[in-house]
Amino acid sequence: MNSLVHEAVSSSNFFAAEDVNFTTFTRLYGLAQCTPDIVSSECRICLAACVSEIRKCCNGKEGGRVCRPSCNIRFEIYSFYSMGSHSPPPPATSTSKSGKHLHF
Repeated sequence: MNSLVHEAVSSSNFFAAEDVNFTTFTRLYGLAQCTPDIVSSECRICLAACVSEIRKCCNGKEGGRVCRPSCNIRFEIYSFYSMGSHSPPPPATSTSKSGKHLHF
């Protein structure tokens, strides 16, 4: 989880997800994310607090989540995310009375 925290804090969108071999037969899938309204130092502190709570809430469990108002972490033994394209949707268009398309 610590590598996920570092990766999320270092990314432009405060998001990281990865999977690793937990045991010979089990993969562990993890995700760390912060809201975009905070700075990287606040994101690091928030995610570190989440990681420190894992032992309290999820020790010995096959998965778990810790959510705070500005960040969250999650881990599972199954894939719960898709790493598809994260590109934004195309701009919405609207037609004015003059028939011109306005791009917002």
